[in-house]
Amino acid sequence: MNKQYKVLSAPSQEELVNKVNVLMNYGWSPEGGMTIDEAKTERYTQTMIRMVEAIKVENSSGNNKQLLHG
Repeated sequence: MNKQYKVLSAPSQEELVNKVNVLMNYGWSPEGGMTIDEAKTERYTQTMIRMVEAIKVENSSGNNKQLLHG
C-alpha cells in the first residue's frame, strides 16, 4: 500500500469543509487538524491522505510500471 498526500486550501471554513467532504467520499481522510493562515489573507488548510494499492503492470517492451489504485 502507498500513501497519497494532498493539502486542501480555501478562503473560508465553509468552502474547506465542502472540499474535505467531497474527498472523503473518494476514500481520503483528514490528517491532523485544520489550520488558518492569516499572513496576508485568511486561508484555511487541511491535509488529506489516502492509502492506495500499487499494481505492477508489464508493457509490451518488458518495462514494468507501477499503477496506483485507490
